[in-house]
Amino acid sequence: MPKKKHQANPFLMFMLELRSREEAKGRKFRGMEELKDFAGPLWEKMNAQMRAPYVAQASTARQEARETTDKLTGVGLPYSKVEVEKRELEAKTTLIRNRISAMINEAVKNNELDKLQVFFIAFEHFCELSDGRIIPAEMAAIRYSLGAGVIDRIHTLIDPVSLPVGYALAAQEQSEMYHKLPTPPNALGEKDYERIAFQLLEFLSKNGADTPLLFTNSHELLKVETMLHDIVEETFPDLKLLVCPLSEFFYQLKKSTAQFFGGDDQNLPTIHMLQILIDKDVYDFTPDISCEFHEQLGNGKHCALSRCVRWAYVISDTCCIDLSIALEPGKHCPKEADYEVEQLTSGLNTISFISTIGGAGDANAPSTSFASIFANGKPVIAQSGGPVSTAADERNENPWSRPVQSGGRGTRLMLDASREAIRQGGQVAGRGKKLGLDDFPPLGSSRHTFK
Repeated sequence: MPKKKHQANPFLMFMLELRSREEAKGRKFRGMEELKDFAGPLWEKMNAQMRAPYVAQASTARQEARETTDKLTGVGLPYSKVEVEKRELEAKTTLIRNRISAMINEAVKNNELDKLQVFFIAFEHFCELSDGRIIPAEMAAIRYSLGAGVIDRIHTLIDPVSLPVGYALAAQEQSEMYHKLPTPPNALGEKDYERIAFQLLEFLSKNGADTPLLFTNSHELLKVETMLHDIVEETFPDLKLLVCPLSEFFYQLKKSTAQFFGGDDQNLPTIHMLQILIDKDVYDFTPDISCEFHEQLGNGKHCALSRCVRWAYVISDTCCIDLSIALEPGKHCPKEADYEVEQLTSGLNTISFISTIGGAGDANAPSTSFASIFANGKPVIAQSGGPVSTAADERNENPWSRPVQSGGRGTRLMLDASREAIRQGGQVAGRGKKLGLDDFPPLGSSRHTFK
């Protein structure tokens, strides 16, 4: 029996968009019927204004279907359009992979892999609108390298002033379930998106690179892109920030550090396995790495700043041992982590790296200089709303100097398994042994716990 074709209609357009958003969060639907049952109650609550974008999308899709001679997909869209979108996604994926590869290759060639500085970025949000926009609530970014760990950070709470009609409940539910931030009209933080954009771009320009890559959790990629567009590209239309999956960077970085220690590609962990390590989030209750609001609230798990720092800790755990980099508490790992650091080999500067990792970078990749934005070193910013805080603020206070007030649960440090293998004369994952998650001690079992 031929598969039933679904005629393009507003509700179908809404279901397709909703499926994309939910699958980006990790949810899976078994079929259109399950998706319909999930989307139906949400559709019923939407008024005519909220449904208008989907009415327009359905009208456009029906017009394209009438004018095209192409075969249609099961949801009434031309195969040619689907193929174009697929090719665009593949091209973007290749560009990102090549840019990361070129960046790491250059550092390896110059024996400066430990000095390579990258940026991690994260957002929290109040709600997602029917037209695809996302109302941000919090933004954070850190500057990181293997050698120095967390170098610098920037954080701001964002006050959108008001929410579109019909979204107050969604924002309240999002807040209660995750970040706990007050919702508009009582939201905290900066109201001026232009000011936030200036501060972020100044922060990103500190390592001297033009439009550096920004890394975030793969599950949050589309959301981060959307919010960055509204905050930065609305102010600087010609500036295109490239948001990349953290797992791709993690994989290529681990590949290069493992080769330093004599490993080979066959024994490397896969991107999927490294994504699992990111998602396991073993540092989720680490104290004293959140913003001031979440630190006082005791809810750092859903703080955007805390997430960025925790990613840095996971990568340090996995990669620093290959380069004999001692983990510095507060930079590479929690301040109260109890490490016994062994000197495994001589320093980084005595080793010749392999410089043929991955594919060649795209030398023609577009980039926009920060020079036009920061001609005099610092932008002139109109004063409005609350300040955007950075790690090097006006008080010159060490951001890592606050006392730890709570312990948190025990850490399952990936480094422990590697060191134990070395003590016993065995081989470490990436150096002759296939990495498996069971190779690591379970949560709370290690003697390396918070004091």
